[in-house]
Amino acid sequence: MKLYEVSAGHVFLPPGGTIELTDAQADARAHQLQPTEVKGQYLITAATGFKKGEVFSYDGHLDKTTAMALFDESGKVAEPILPEPEQPEAEVTETPQGQSFSKTVAELATQLKTEVPDTLELLKEYGVEAQDENAVVPQHVFIQVVADKAAEVD
Repeated sequence: MKLYEVSAGHVFLPPGGTIELTDAQADARAHQLQPTEVKGQYLITAATGFKKGEVFSYDGHLDKTTAMALFDESGKVAEPILPEPEQPEAEVTETPQGQSFSKTVAELATQLKTEVPDTLELLKEYGVEAQDENAVVPQHVFIQVVADKAAEVD
């Protein structure tokens, strides 16, 4: 596991990684984590957010944008850790409200007020290789893209 500090704004870590947190950090995110056999370590089960200044140890994928918002233990900007390319099937997860979350590239383009080809190019920066407007965008990426674009407007 590598130690990271959030250096700017907010970051969201995707489900599937393992993270080491303080008890207070874990308590605040209990609905997004599953305890492991190691005390203080958790499996991330839903996109989990952190704000500037928070410190945690993490083992998992980091897209380019998330990595740029983190310092590693040497104080340098973190390097992206991308998953092996694969074509995932449509991702459908449950939101805290119990509603299904499944958004397409076309829906993201509408949210961002951009054209579909521009949105497809933007998603590549987040490690998502979508082929057309009907491709499903992972929940954590959808949230991160919308948050990043909103931050650009502010």
